[in-house]
Amino acid sequence: IDAVQRIKAHQLLCCAHLILNLPTDTDRDAIEAAQILSALQVDQVKLHALFIPKDTIMGKAYQAGKIQLIGRDEYQKRVILFLRHLSPNIVIQRMVGRASDPTKLLFVNWGMSWQDIHAGIGGALAEICNLIQLRNAIVSTQLSQSQFHFHACSPQFGGERHPETQPNFR
Repeated sequence: IDAVQRIKAHQLLCCAHLILNLPTDTDRDAIEAAQILSALQVDQVKLHALFIPKDTIMGKAYQAGKIQLIGRDEYQKRVILFLRHLSPNIVIQRMVGRASDPTKLLFVNWGMSWQDIHAGIGGALAEICNLIQLRNAIVSTQLSQSQFHFHACSPQFGGERHPETQPNFR
């Protein structure tokens, strides 16, 4: 927090890097991280999945079964949860990282390419947007008398209400 405040005090752009699948992290941690980064008004964020290097203390703990990681599907859900709570003013530079040399790692992206993980997240986001658009089309039709417009897929995926004009109460 201190580093971000110092960077922002000098009017520099700030990009935060965040690992969303640390062994003890929960969905609540992802939500709180999004809220903190939003409150700090960071400019950009890069999301990563944890990589576990060979021949390290963490690597040995992972091999001994002392470290458990969430699965790929859970990671994708956590990314979406994080994005739902992140300010729409923050640029997302990355949703999953790439390993420069996967042969030096015990765990990297569930043995999948970063493109496949990214595609899974993108597909889930598209599905959410489609559901929200459908819901909003129904609600918008029902509320057409009050002249409210529902944004189909807000950055928070909440279908926020924005009055285009004042409702006609005559």
